Amino acid sequence: MSEKEKKRIIVIDDDEDITKLISLILENAGYEVEISLSAHEALNKIFTTPSFNLIILDIAMPDMDGWEFLDIIRSRDETNKVPVMIISARTGIRSKALAIQRGAQDFITKPFTRMELITRVENLIPNNLSNKLN
Repeated sequence: MSEKEKKRIIVIDDDEDITKLISLILENAGYEVEISLSAHEALNKIFTTPSFNLIILDIAMPDMDGWEFLDIIRSRDETNKVPVMIISARTGIRSKALAIQRGAQDFITKPFTRMELITRVENLIPNNLSNKLN
């Protein structure tokens, strides 16, 4: 993927080791990755920097949980169509169903494999750039 074609992904998780792992996997697959260790920091980046093609989000974070974050981005015209993937340690069907009901397109449980992450990201990011923020 050339620099011009690189898709931008923001990864939001308060676990720095997880964000570094996801970033490494996705950067090696040709994506441009931005990391946020808090939901508030991520919202600031999303609404003030160039567009993202995908949001990868944890549910359990100390400053704002993933549910509230989803509600905020789905309520804004500039972000309501950007795909969201939840990556969480929560394994219950209730959490997965709630994620989809609140606007996420996919849900992966931790731990995950490199292949699973890349395959699911590729399925969520379309070849065109029509779902970018802004």
